[in-house]
Amino acid sequence: MKSPYNVDDFFDIDLPSTLEEIEGKLNFENSKHESYTNLSESLVSKGEMKLVQGDFSGLKLFDLAIKLDPTNPKLFFKGALALFEYGSENDCTEALLEASRKLKKCVGIDPNFFDAWHAWGNALYLLGEKTGHFHYYLDAKKRFEKALTLIEEVPNEVLADLHWYLGNTWMEIAEKSSEPSDLQHALSEFKKAESLHENLSWHFWESYGLCYTALGTSSNDIRYFFKAVDCFKNCISIAISKEKGWLHLGDTLFCIYEKTHDEDHFTKANECYAAAAELKPKRTRVYVSWAKLLLDSGRWMKDVKRLQSAVEKCKKASFKKKRSPKIHSLMAEAMAELGLLTQDLKLLYHAQNKALRASEFDEDMPEVWHVLGTTHFMLAEYFNDIEQYYVAMEKFQIGLSIDRTFHVLWHDLGKVFAKFGSIENNPEHFQKACLFYEKALHLKSDSVYHYNYALSLTKIGELINSQDYVQKAIEQFEYAIHLQKNVIYHHSDWMFEYATALDMMGDFFDEDKYYKKALEIFHHVQMIDPEFPQIHYHIALCYGHFGEMTGEVDLFQRAIHHYKIAYARENENEQTVLDWALTLINIQLHIPETSEDNYFTEAEFKMIQAAKLGNIHAYYALACLYSLTKQFQKAMLFLQKAFIYHALPPLGELLHDDWLENLRSTEAFQRFAISLENLPNTSED
Repeated sequence: MKSPYNVDDFFDIDLPSTLEEIEGKLNFENSKHESYTNLSESLVSKGEMKLVQGDFSGLKLFDLAIKLDPTNPKLFFKGALALFEYGSENDCTEALLEASRKLKKCVGIDPNFFDAWHAWGNALYLLGEKTGHFHYYLDAKKRFEKALTLIEEVPNEVLADLHWYLGNTWMEIAEKSSEPSDLQHALSEFKKAESLHENLSWHFWESYGLCYTALGTSSNDIRYFFKAVDCFKNCISIAISKEKGWLHLGDTLFCIYEKTHDEDHFTKANECYAAAAELKPKRTRVYVSWAKLLLDSGRWMKDVKRLQSAVEKCKKASFKKKRSPKIHSLMAEAMAELGLLTQDLKLLYHAQNKALRASEFDEDMPEVWHVLGTTHFMLAEYFNDIEQYYVAMEKFQIGLSIDRTFHVLWHDLGKVFAKFGSIENNPEHFQKACLFYEKALHLKSDSVYHYNYALSLTKIGELINSQDYVQKAIEQFEYAIHLQKNVIYHHSDWMFEYATALDMMGDFFDEDKYYKKALEIFHHVQMIDPEFPQIHYHIALCYGHFGEMTGEVDLFQRAIHHYKIAYARENENEQTVLDWALTLINIQLHIPETSEDNYFTEAEFKMIQAAKLGNIHAYYALACLYSLTKQFQKAMLFLQKAFIYHALPPLGELLHDDWLENLRSTEAFQRFAISLENLPNTSED
């Protein structure tokens, strides 16, 4: 049966205007005629035009073309590409699904059709983006990997594009799996794409940079962030007017700043956010990120202006999103930090009201409960009110019941228990604080977390006299300092606490390396901040401990020098006076007996002065002094006083204290010791 038209003449006239006319004039029984290939391609072209014009009925023309030439894979491929374009531009998942089906048929006819496998992977990847269904990414990965087995004579530009999209697919898989190895696969694909083509788009550099930042976040390796910086710089150089490049660069520099607190990184991140805001002055995301940077820096540097600027950026961010709980929470946190730093009670209450407002918008967000707890914690600090600490603890616990991976809540809960430990001098509270710090550090390695963990470990070691806790504290101090290269210039208190722990460790091990390192750090702190609180007292204390280990009088004399400076600055500090007196005794014990110097007399005067200032431990020290000078009646008198004021050391220490050796031979001491042994609850408890 003949076709109603001569097929060769068919191309000399326009195709009929309606699908029904076209379908009616074609004879599909004779569709194997070789000229039908040309006709089918014309039908595909007309179908493509319809889809470009937004007319989804163009699909029928593709179907007619395929009926004419059902074994031609190119027809399926062209139809699929048109559908892909339509689906991506019009956010039409139906078109993308149809494109995927046609590509499946295409590779079924020609399994070696590289472009079809590549396009199929692209279609599946886009379906994953549009629908959020994870299986599409896994399917896309398989199609891309199949395409990579068919790359003979494929141009490098096309091959680079394939590796790029495979890298993007691995990124999506990694987000679902949280496996670092998946991110490494993504990175490998991006590197291959980079090596194949010089003129890659800014979108590629954006994807590449985001991969590096994800690796930096998951591995806590700052080197990845520096690699990301290079990628985003390339992104900006290609599209300088795109705010996304500036925003990504600012975010990455902020990540580096969080780890180093290097002012140069803060300045550059600040400039990037300013550039992004200039390009897109109404984009909320820019102001939120900018506010976070200013808040972090203002808190770290105790900088009022930066905290004020953080509040201003939050106000700009809330201009378009007036009911955003995240923005209100961020603003409340900035206000609370500013209020505590400036001791502005009105601002603290304003921050609390802002936090309550955020909770009205969404009480199921952990950020909301974090800032509610933070405002109560700040009020507790302002009023020194333990009840407010308990309220803060409750808020943090509610936040954790919503999201147990929110690391800052674990850390802040640790801070609350550390406060309880300081108030009650109770090692059990510090031990609970350590458990919460460990949970926070398991989720994120942060220098502040390491430092606060170290502080609590030090306190436990001091309270229960445990070298294991102090050793662990030193390790945590070193982690924190390693992460903050310039900590000595901005947080000399970190170095001070580290040196204090080293001094304690020297007492446990009797090794000069600890004292030498501690003294080196103490002197560095003094040089950087000459007015640092009690720095001379702690230098003196460390020299005294070092002298007790070595017996070198010169070390005791150096201690005396710093005690004098400490006393001149704070002449009513009874502990300084008492430790000064103990050092004088040590000097007397380590100088020749023929020396005319009598340090005991001055030591006695200072011990009595310390007792008058309220130091009950001066009574035991006086007993030791009178034992050394063989004034046994006075020695027993002050032992009794120390007992009355609960200032005696454990009985075992009494029986082995070298300075009480003379007194222990007396009958009075022996009776005293027996009476202590017979007590139901001795000072050893």
